[in-house]
Amino acid sequence: MMLDLYNHLVEDLPPTPAKFHYIFNLRDLSRVFEGLTLSTPDTIKTSAQMLRLWRNECLRVFHDRLISQSDKDLVQVLLVIFN
Repeated sequence: MMLDLYNHLVEDLPPTPAKFHYIFNLRDLSRVFEGLTLSTPDTIKTSAQMLRLWRNECLRVFHDRLISQSDKDLVQVLLVIFN
């Protein structure tokens, strides 16, 4: 699920002169997984809570970097598809 999301982001949001900071790499993936591993078993009890945490981490890492509303909407749609 994470790799599919990452591949879509790399493919659909390439860097341009106006969006030169749209460079996604494996460090971004590690930031998502780092956020997931910082959770504790007493805070995440169900799979729905884990999925919500994953979505939040993806928004934190990828969505917060985007500048146009259409790009942000694309990430939102991709997260809904991959949930």
